[in-house]
Amino acid sequence: MVQQVLKPNDDLVAEVFRSAGFDQYLADVRTSFTKVVTCKPDSSRIWS
Repeated sequence: MVQQVLKPNDDLVAEVFRSAGFDQYLADVRTSFTKVVTCKPDSSRIWS
């Protein structure tokens, strides 16, 4: 869907939770964009 909405050289920022299917989603996104950056913040809970 993003390919239909975004214009060339547009940016996309998305929050995606790491769960089942995350790796496949990331692989799919990497085929559509030239630069993909992921980050995993430290846990916000003291006890997790």
